[in-house]
Amino acid sequence: MKLKFLFIALFPLLFNSQKIGIVSNINPKMGYVFLKGSFKAKAEIEKELNYNYLVFLEDYLNKNKYSFQKYEDFDFSKLENIDLKYSNVKAIEYINQFCNEKGIDKILILRKNTAYGRSDILGINDLNYNFGIATLSHTKKRALFFSNFLVLPYSKNNKDFTNIFIPENMNKKFDFEVYDSNKNLREENKIIEHFLPIFKEKMIEDLEIALK
Repeated sequence: MKLKFLFIALFPLLFNSQKIGIVSNINPKMGYVFLKGSFKAKAEIEKELNYNYLVFLEDYLNKNKYSFQKYEDFDFSKLENIDLKYSNVKAIEYINQFCNEKGIDKILILRKNTAYGRSDILGINDLNYNFGIATLSHTKKRALFFSNFLVLPYSKNNKDFTNIFIPENMNKKFDFEVYDSNKNLREENKIIEHFLPIFKEKMIEDLEIALK
């Protein structure tokens, strides 16, 4: 009975003993952009906001006692032609080899989402930021939360991409004008405090699934 209790008590520690790698080709800092035009909008202003996704990710892993390390030598060109709906033998071979060389069990790949194509009417692919707050020239009280990155969790046990998650785009009409005469963000804290908790909650849910 005591042995059973000890196993149950130690199980979370054993689970979190897996080593996780993090690689990224995104800008992890949240940005603010002012977009002009309704179709294929152009950014007239881009500014950095006080939030960093990699810091959030590292804090989450530390809090949950995961062993992790960031790597700078991952070859993202191996994922250029990846199709997430089908088998990606060459990409998986490279990622599995990378995991073996680094001695990691799982890897979180933070990758820019290049799948928008012609549907990218807001010009998200052309921005310097991969996620953040956007205001639009044709509406003074609406703000958007945009993202163009995805997280590819890969496990050596599954040898495949599972539980891929993409931050959701959101929009909200506020009861005040969201940018000033210089096109800078107004009531910055109120706008960020609306979107950021939703973003963080969803990312935590996805991380919990990906790291099982």
